Amino acid sequence: MSGEEPIIEPEVEVSSTSSLAEEVLKLGERVSSIDERVSGLESRVEALEELFKGLASAVEASGRVAAAAALIGSWKASTCMFNREGVCVAWRIRSPEGFGESVVEVDGVLRLRVSEAPELCAFCPLYQARRGVRGGAGGEA
Repeated sequence: MSGEEPIIEPEVEVSSTSSLAEEVLKLGERVSSIDERVSGLESRVEALEELFKGLASAVEASGRVAAAAALIGSWKASTCMFNREGVCVAWRIRSPEGFGESVVEVDGVLRLRVSEAPELCAFCPLYQARRGVRGGAGGEA
């Protein structure tokens, strides 16, 4: 059998172990890089979660303030001497921006329709109770 050709021959070339080791090192570097990026993203997600918790708390608090303003404003709007058929005559509005549908024109003057937005009355420094309203500033008991 010394002069005969081999029965089996490889069809593909076998890579050297050094080139395989290089490929493994490159893959290891890529995995490390990806791992660092994932760690950075995880810390950002944690920071965003904390920010979201604070935001949710602030939104909840502003909801309570809005509910209180609506409650107090409704009472003040219904008892205020400047409320004329749901429209406040104590204030003139220069521009309807920011007030939406709560602005109405009365005799050429823009006014607030407090019947639709009573929460605006909650913080009004011009509030005066109509005569005969109990518990209002300036009202008779």
